[in-house]
Amino acid sequence: MKPIVRAMWAVMALLSCTTGAGAAPDQAGAVGARVIAVARAANLSGEIALGDADGTRFDSAIGLADREQGRPHRSGARWLWASVTKQVAATLVMQQVEAGKLALDQPIRAYLPWFAGSSGDKVTIRHLLQHTSGLPNPINTKPDAQDVQAFYTETGAAIGDMARARGFCAGPPLAAPGAGFSYNNCDYLVLGAILEQATGRPFGALVADRIAKPLGLRSLRLAPDSAPRGGGVAIGYTTGGNRYPPINVATFGAAGALTGTARDLVTLDLALVQ
Repeated sequence: MKPIVRAMWAVMALLSCTTGAGAAPDQAGAVGARVIAVARAANLSGEIALGDADGTRFDSAIGLADREQGRPHRSGARWLWASVTKQVAATLVMQQVEAGKLALDQPIRAYLPWFAGSSGDKVTIRHLLQHTSGLPNPINTKPDAQDVQAFYTETGAAIGDMARARGFCAGPPLAAPGAGFSYNNCDYLVLGAILEQATGRPFGALVADRIAKPLGLRSLRLAPDSAPRGGGVAIGYTTGGNRYPPINVATFGAAGALTGTARDLVTLDLALVQ
């Protein structure tokens, strides 16, 4: 999975670039042209969107969306937002902290009293946000012949933030809370469960009502269960040029299952920095 993760981060980094506030359209175009040149030199394909306080200033697609069919990328395509979903989840958590429904230094079990194992009384929301929880890590589950962890190919009742918080993510810890940083999707799956427990609403509904609607992000939604590559999103390729393997994107939940356009990602990032 490591080459895949690197490729996804490369694409999402390009998608979320912003120019300085008040940048003129010609300046954004010049910056965009330079970014495109760098992307082409690195043999990257995708969509590059740049924006400032006035919105998206530059939006251009490069390379092939389907290498086998020779179909080029187009602006406005739906992408896997992947781990940018964590940015959205963290925003929702902080909204609930401001509302007094969550507290950063309260443990998991304060909100999920059924959470199994010793971690429930020791791991706090702050640990989860900062990837210092020491919870079990899905990347350690056994990979299949295509190097995809079994965790990411399951469907139905086995997946979802609540199911993961009751199952795999509540397993024996790998480290003591706060002992060190370890990037871990379980952290944000558990946060998704905490959000649902605290608000009475699932992660997808919170995203729609508290993020997408206020910002006008019409493309933003969770990937449906079992949909190929996340349901209508752009085809992904690994750094080796192979197609993204057949994972069930919905398994990422609050850790990585959101999909949307590049323009909507620019709008989200601008809202967070303004």
